[in-house]
Amino acid sequence: MAAYEASQTPQSPSRSGQPQTPPAPLTPAWLKAHFDPLPFPARMSALARYARTLTPHAYASLHGALDAGDPDERHRALFLAVARRDLGRVTEALTDPLLGRRARSAALRLPIPEHALEPLALSDIRATRHDTYRLLRRSRRRTLAAQLLPQVYERHGAQEAARLLGACPAETAEAWLPRLDVPFGALNSLARTAPRAVAEHLAARREERARQDAYRFTRRYRAVASVAAQRDAHAALVLLERAPDLLTPPGVLAALRLPAESLAVLRTARPHLDGWPEEHPIPAGPLPSSQRRALAELPVEDLVALAERCPSSASRDRTPGRREVSPDGLLRLLPPAERRSIVESRTVGRGRTRGAALTMLAALDPADRVNLLAPWLERHGRPSWSTARLAAALPLAQGEPLLHGTRPWPAYAGVTTQRTGGNGCSRCARRRRNGFSPWSTRPRMSAVPLCGPLCSPRHGHCAATKLPLPDCSR
Repeated sequence: MAAYEASQTPQSPSRSGQPQTPPAPLTPAWLKAHFDPLPFPARMSALARYARTLTPHAYASLHGALDAGDPDERHRALFLAVARRDLGRVTEALTDPLLGRRARSAALRLPIPEHALEPLALSDIRATRHDTYRLLRRSRRRTLAAQLLPQVYERHGAQEAARLLGACPAETAEAWLPRLDVPFGALNSLARTAPRAVAEHLAARREERARQDAYRFTRRYRAVASVAAQRDAHAALVLLERAPDLLTPPGVLAALRLPAESLAVLRTARPHLDGWPEEHPIPAGPLPSSQRRALAELPVEDLVALAERCPSSASRDRTPGRREVSPDGLLRLLPPAERRSIVESRTVGRGRTRGAALTMLAALDPADRVNLLAPWLERHGRPSWSTARLAAALPLAQGEPLLHGTRPWPAYAGVTTQRTGGNGCSRCARRRRNGFSPWSTRPRMSAVPLCGPLCSPRHGHCAATKLPLPDCSR
């Protein structure tokens, strides 16, 4: 790059054979001849270094010549002003129709006076106002945004004030949120700057909803609520207490940064009709180290209560037929006896051993897994997908025989889609008089199924003969 900067202006011969006269220094033509041959990143960095080496008189002369030229030269003049931190010329360019957008982008990193930004926030041009709102938010000029908010509300309405609210302090956002109909995008940005105010706002709106409308509201704003919860643990506590259905598993995990307060909220929640406490799942896997340290200070009884109310979510599908199974983080913090007691209450106590979560079983010791699953597997010894799924949680010596005995899906060959409709078992398909195979793919060789769509390995029996699939041939 130094070789590029030190190179002389290339002198190509003219048509008459005489070399061209090099352009005069400190002119747009001179800059173009010296810097345009460079690739763009090297060109801009070299131009910035060159601008900082100019004397004030030379810079003023070059900037004036560039600012009076075409649009490309005017943009280059603005770049020189930004590189030299010439706040006066950058401030003048804020309202320029051609240079305004780039000047406002440069103002993010420059200490532009606040009085120059006020007319931009109140401008009649919508794009200029929105650029200024973004500038105030990203440069963290929150005091100025709070001062401009009433004027924007009076001059341009509630929608514009809602867009500016993301640049204001949290106290201002909390006071103005009930007065404004904040659009979804602005509320999503506000969840990062004022999470507790957003949590209070969403919880209040959720409590006002009727039962039929609450489901639609939850689906729409659940992601925003979880963003606010992950930003602030106190916001997560507000949602956990007043609108727990708005929290996703990462949001519930964020509330556990304050374990004692979260447990107090969970204990006051109304249980289910069957007497079991309300459950709020958290992501499976190890907990963050900060949360483990905070949870380690709780007594074992409180940890047991948290583990009962905050089970881990289901394992995630990585690829078809392959799942990532991580142990339950809260269960791993408990002693083995309490750990097994909780798992038994969730499976055997509720009659849900068949659908036991693998993340919960992975938190047990191998011997406890065998003692828990062996009775159910002995009663349901016939190979099935349920036994294969539970066998994956057993040690290799006990689980391998069960996995070898499971047939691949579909369990019975000959399930075919007939042209006459439905999924039928090929053993129940009646051959046509022409004698062709009933499961042929040729159009005139199709078969008429006797059993219909209910005859499939999922149901385990034939709808026509009422017999198990291996015995339903006619």
